[in-house]
Amino acid sequence: MESSILLLCKYGSFTLVVKVATGFRFEDFVGSIHRKWNELVSRRFNLLYVVSEHRNCVLENDDDFDNMLALATTYGVSCVEVYICVEEIQSFGCFDHGLFLLAYGIVDSETDDNWLWFLIKLKGILSTRELSIITDRHTGLVKHVPKVFSNCYHAYCLEHLKNNLRDRLSGRAPNGFRERVVNLFVDCAHAPTVSDFDNCVKELCEVGGEKAKEFISSVSYDHWANAYFPGKRYDEMSSNAVESFNSWIREARKMPILQCVDEIRVQIMRQMYERKQLSRKWCSVVCPEMDLLLKNRFDKGKTWPVYGSSDEVFEVSSFPAVVVDIRNKSCTCCRWDIHSFPCVHAVTALQKIGVDMSQYIDPLYTIEAFRMSYDYPINPIPSLGAPEVTKETAIILPPKTRRPRGRPKVARIRSRGEKVRQIRCSRCQKLGRHNRKSHKEPCD
Repeated sequence: MESSILLLCKYGSFTLVVKVATGFRFEDFVGSIHRKWNELVSRRFNLLYVVSEHRNCVLENDDDFDNMLALATTYGVSCVEVYICVEEIQSFGCFDHGLFLLAYGIVDSETDDNWLWFLIKLKGILSTRELSIITDRHTGLVKHVPKVFSNCYHAYCLEHLKNNLRDRLSGRAPNGFRERVVNLFVDCAHAPTVSDFDNCVKELCEVGGEKAKEFISSVSYDHWANAYFPGKRYDEMSSNAVESFNSWIREARKMPILQCVDEIRVQIMRQMYERKQLSRKWCSVVCPEMDLLLKNRFDKGKTWPVYGSSDEVFEVSSFPAVVVDIRNKSCTCCRWDIHSFPCVHAVTALQKIGVDMSQYIDPLYTIEAFRMSYDYPINPIPSLGAPEVTKETAIILPPKTRRPRGRPKVARIRSRGEKVRQIRCSRCQKLGRHNRKSHKEPCD
């Protein structure tokens, strides 16, 4: 009954419980939110709710409120989760109610206090129930991510771990030894089951010796290994998206602070508009890249026999044979559980029984979710009517400091152990990190 329904209104890390009584309307619910959080009165926000498999349902008026109660009654749900999404976050970049958030902060250095400040600000604009964060092993992040995001899952970037392992293996070694050990470490990270992980670790320790054994013992498995990671990683193993963004705004970072922020705003605004226009041409359920992955998995397993145990459990006679549980969206190969996307065994089973495969795909892989991530545009800022700017005030000069010797560095500082592409000097014909102009050694 409607009178027994509770609305769990979530804003940041807090939850407001509102009981739906007889005659309770949408305006009453909004009034309860305003009384709880006064700062939301002057700020525009959206209300989204989740009922069973129906996610990101909009709540804007009395009709939406009645539809929400009808859905809850139909599915026998006594508690409905409602999320407050403040539109002020679009000044950071783009947001899609739990899928993708882009934020950047400007600080003088990466200290523990600055990371704590940034994470607290970031948490204030997030409304997701479950969050997976991929970072490098900066001490400020390792220390403060578990404190600020107590209910999230912290994953370490695989690329940074590989570079750290190469650094541990420094010294004299046979050709190809380091890369072989690093490749074995990557196999350990991607292993889907605990038994596969143990076999990969055993081989890694046999080949890499004590140095490799000490390295994997120094990093907790639940932060980098798929077999032990407690959250959803969606097959994202590194923070390459951040490095790509840093490279994308490389020219803007050379500008003064005001011009830098404005140039980044224009870049993101253009990108969001272009991707929104591109997504309008897609006509499938999932994004094209994932749709192609589904087709490839179907082609790989279309010859495998499928035997039903019940309406939800099936045995797929692959090599080896596995059990697929479509109700719980799991497979004994564990890849469906890790990636939240049907593995080749699940695709084969779903195709053989003739059900709608889109019902078993995580909503974050759909075109609808992609479009929602670019649904809130960044508004342009016109310069017409702005205060007149003179040449003296057009550029804010940095404070007077003593310039260090040498040419200023533009490229990012590489991590220890990161592989650098070698070049051949045309003067000495040797491989290294110098060319003819920077060659310093005497030649015969």
